[in-house]
Amino acid sequence: MDSEDPPDVEPDAAWQGVSAAFAALGRTFLCLDGDFRIVHASPAIDESLGQGASQRVVGQHVSELLGPELFGPAGTLTLALLSATGGVESAPAARRRCSASSS
Repeated sequence: MDSEDPPDVEPDAAWQGVSAAFAALGRTFLCLDGDFRIVHASPAIDESLGQGASQRVVGQHVSELLGPELFGPAGTLTLALLSATGGVESAPAARRRCSASSS
């Protein structure tokens, strides 16, 4: 293995490690795909939402869990993440369009 190659770590093992670190801080961890669907939720979320919640939320759009104000089409975090990652639209253009449609 070349010293520049990243170690071969299974995603589940990596998510479990990150989840454990967040849990030690009293926090939960969500991993989202490009469509803002939950692909992993740390088991610590079960403490807030009930046993098995970490499995039940997988596949849901994150706005179903955290609300449209944050993750809806014009949500604060949706726009910030799209802007930061060079998403389909720039956040300022999306914000202008949403403001114009709600006027």
